[in-house]
Amino acid sequence: MSKITKIEINQDCIGCGTCGVIASKTFSLNSEGKSTIAKPAGDTDEVILQASQSCPVLAIHLFDEAGKQLYP
Repeated sequence: MSKITKIEINQDCIGCGTCGVIASKTFSLNSEGKSTIAKPAGDTDEVILQASQSCPVLAIHLFDEAGKQLYP
């Protein structure tokens, strides 16, 4: 997999919080109970991918430096 250089969280986020449990250095919940990016490079790419895959509504999108979507 290419290096993750951009993370986007779309409006489908339901705030279940699994991303923050798996990648606590990268994701957290904001005051509205939605996932937010705490620090884009806080965790390894492998951990960020695992956190993204844990999202039940596929709200987390990962991109490489060329803008290619890596997940989902």
